[in-house]
Amino acid sequence: MKRLLATMVGVMVFGGVYAADFIPGQVIILSNKPLSTLSNVSTLSGAYTHLSLAGTGIESIKSLLVNVPTPKSSISAQSTSGSGSVPQMPPMYIAKLDKTAVMTDVIKSVSQLPGIRHVQPNYVYTTKLAPNDDFYDGTCVANHSLQTCTPSSGNCAYSSSLGKCVVQSDYLETIKLPEGWDTTTGSTSVIIAIIDTGVDWDHVDLTDNIAINANENTGTSSVDDDPDGGNGFIDDIRGWDFVNTTLPTGFSADGSEDYLLADNDPSDVNGHGTHVAGIASASTNNNLGVSGVGFNTKILPLRAGYSVIKDSDGETYGLFNTDSIVSALAYAADNGAQVANMSFGAIIGTDDESEVTDQALQDAVDYALDKDVLLVAAAGNSSVDVDTSGAKVVPASYSGVLTVSATTHDGTFDSRYSNFGDSVDIAAPGSTILSTAIDDNLQFLTGTSMAAPVVAGAAGLLLSIDNSLTRQEVFELLTRSATMVEGKSESTNYGKGLLNVQQAIGFLSPSTLEGVTPTVFGPEGIIKDPLNSPNPFNPSIETTDVTFFLTQSADITVYIYSMRLQRVKTLTNAAAPGLIRLPWDGLDESGSIVPNGVYPALIKVVTSSGETIQKRIKIAVLR
Repeated sequence: MKRLLATMVGVMVFGGVYAADFIPGQVIILSNKPLSTLSNVSTLSGAYTHLSLAGTGIESIKSLLVNVPTPKSSISAQSTSGSGSVPQMPPMYIAKLDKTAVMTDVIKSVSQLPGIRHVQPNYVYTTKLAPNDDFYDGTCVANHSLQTCTPSSGNCAYSSSLGKCVVQSDYLETIKLPEGWDTTTGSTSVIIAIIDTGVDWDHVDLTDNIAINANENTGTSSVDDDPDGGNGFIDDIRGWDFVNTTLPTGFSADGSEDYLLADNDPSDVNGHGTHVAGIASASTNNNLGVSGVGFNTKILPLRAGYSVIKDSDGETYGLFNTDSIVSALAYAADNGAQVANMSFGAIIGTDDESEVTDQALQDAVDYALDKDVLLVAAAGNSSVDVDTSGAKVVPASYSGVLTVSATTHDGTFDSRYSNFGDSVDIAAPGSTILSTAIDDNLQFLTGTSMAAPVVAGAAGLLLSIDNSLTRQEVFELLTRSATMVEGKSESTNYGKGLLNVQQAIGFLSPSTLEGVTPTVFGPEGIIKDPLNSPNPFNPSIETTDVTFFLTQSADITVYIYSMRLQRVKTLTNAAAPGLIRLPWDGLDESGSIVPNGVYPALIKVVTSSGETIQKRIKIAVLR
């Protein structure tokens, strides 16, 4: 286990390794069944008749989560996965150790007790704040003057600290966001949870887009006014502050930072969360500040990170503990968030005996996914592969999480810092992004921390068009509509490609793509991301559509085969550039419904110049 303490270094979002990998004197315990929530060890023997923590080095223990059956809140309508079952978060407990206890010994002894599923340190995740406050002066668009900027049309932004307009990054045009806004400017019923260092929720360019819990806002102070017995959080008007921690070794508090008490004020001292929130959904078209991608979608501030000063170099960091992240994820899933942004992380290594995991965080991620929350994570800023054997970037490498790498304004992968790897699903601009800063200010920041909320905001726009979309459907819409990179359908730098909001909305609403030639980043391609949907499909009640983009006019032939490579159906079409849909009703050439099974399909495209391109997909039939 000694190697664990060396390899669980908590650096990810802004690069640079330092040894702040867990909170000293604490462990997290995951049990198979709920323990009684008790304040001291001496009475714990009754939790299980066969379990006692006495003598293990634990001084006190309490529940990590607020355990309320299926809590409901008026922040927004609950989203469900449609599975018919109610996901349950596994029981978790945070334990304080005796001053003389050795953490590795405690973990070993408690892990061997019956009914205990996993014991681990309270890991530390991080984002290092690296601001660039040198606003650059630019020429604002005609008729835009001091305090009358219109970000949505002029790429101008008003800086209250400078008292003048500055030019906002052109990354909005790179991801085809203005064209997307032509279809939707977001819905106030869609909530994006910002799990970060907090949010300056009364910032002039954020306050109108903060999600408000109406029951608590109009209810009685110091009373849990949420319906159905309350959600366990008193006066959670605008999210929650989950930080209640001691500081890791080698760090000091950052000024007025509040890290000792969890409460209903998720304010931000570090600034990272405020910047992330503004990218996702700052108030837009309000004649000041910056344009948030989500435009009118709401942001839910969930403070899981806190600001500290590293003693050795005097630099500012944002730290996140496992317990606060887990609690924030559970709150987001239980209180109406459909998207959650996670711009933090750590590199998880291995010890000499086994793979090291943050099982508590994994359980919380799985819980949120089961509750149909789209989780968006920053890939990290260490210029490393997030999937390197023996050292994975967490939570970016977790299955089901939409992982985002970073590009420059023009969509070029920024190899100076951005992580990459097979777990990367999509890329978005993250370099020198202008967004909101504490005390009504603006600032430029760089990192995959900035790229992730760009994608989270785009997800909010899709849900604004169709609030019934599942998180997997939103995931697919964003990745399959991404701009092709260098003629490839996938890349370990870009995932499926560069975020393209216009095409994502076009996939959802095909009529919005009429007359639009799909964007291709790099050398021009012909076919973009072929697939069929639904898949599998039941020919007795529905058809499936073979869909893909064409970047130029071509003749199309789709050959559908059995697994024995016998041709069962041929589909043909001559098409102009755009989104192509070829339906198949599941009938063979004789008009009979094909049996259940997997049917390989070959898509053959012949351009006017005679160039031939072929792509393959598999169609599943299930009756």
